[in-house]
Amino acid sequence: MTAPRARRVALADALTALRRRLEDAAAAAGRDPAGIVAIADYQLAAPARRAPFTALANHLLRIRGLDRMMTWRDGLARFIESRRAAQGGEP
Repeated sequence: MTAPRARRVALADALTALRRRLEDAAAAAGRDPAGIVAIADYQLAAPARRAPFTALANHLLRIRGLDRMMTWRDGLARFIESRRAAQGGEP
């Protein structure tokens, strides 16, 4: 069996086991296990439970006055300079 096929088989097995656990949980809660159906994420009509991009928010940095982020070019230059310094100034 090729590696990609083995991964697909392992994923299918894991999803089947998950579905069985969900069906068991639904039955234990008194719900109809037949109500558990697979859908694509875009078909789920539930709104996000958090505001968009909150994972990218830097409000804690702003509170501490540290919200001044350098550009990626400045960050890259700083990184390269620190590597050069760590190697004794050689490029």
